[in-house]
Amino acid sequence: MNVSSMRMSTTTPSCKWVARKVVPILRTEPKIGCKELQLRLEKEHKCQIAYDTVWRGKARALDEVYGKWSDSFELLFRWKAEVMKRSPGSVIEIDVLEVDGEIYFHRFSMHLNQA
Repeated sequence: MNVSSMRMSTTTPSCKWVARKVVPILRTEPKIGCKELQLRLEKEHKCQIAYDTVWRGKARALDEVYGKWSDSFELLFRWKAEVMKRSPGSVIEIDVLEVDGEIYFHRFSMHLNQA
């Protein structure tokens, strides 16, 4: 009997696997931390998962649940254009900051024109 053929094949969970498993959890518990997710997944699936794998998996899952920040940022300007089209005379200001060549949302102000 060959002992090596009796060994179980195991793999370490990937961040993609973690993301698939935590999407339903994040929909009901959006503020759950990585440590608690790690413990829950390890207990439920009887495996060991590195904290950084859980962190990356949670980040992927959050993108799936809420969408990517960059997409949301772009939608803000589309929304502004639509409001301005439907409510002429309104004032909508979206301030951004540029840091090291990256653009970041800074603040927002809106005053709608009464029609």
